[in-house]
Amino acid sequence: MTATIRNASGDPVMDRLLAVLDRARTGQPPPPRRGNPAQVAETDRQCDHCGLWFTPTRRDAAYCHNSCRQAAYRRRTQKGTNE
Repeated sequence: MTATIRNASGDPVMDRLLAVLDRARTGQPPPPRRGNPAQVAETDRQCDHCGLWFTPTRRDAAYCHNSCRQAAYRRRTQKGTNE
């Protein structure tokens, strides 16, 4: 019998991390990911940087998160400096 890890703080990030750790310890498969094409709605788009499917909050959204937007910008600007 394995005990599950409990979080008393109620922090959603910590709760998700502890759930992942519990699944890893018990050998349960991870839940389906958002990037699965079978779960994508008609309005969802694919991130131009990482390829993850996401629901855009604006019509012209091209990236799933600010970190992807920044990484794409850094990739674009660094290509010209290495020549």
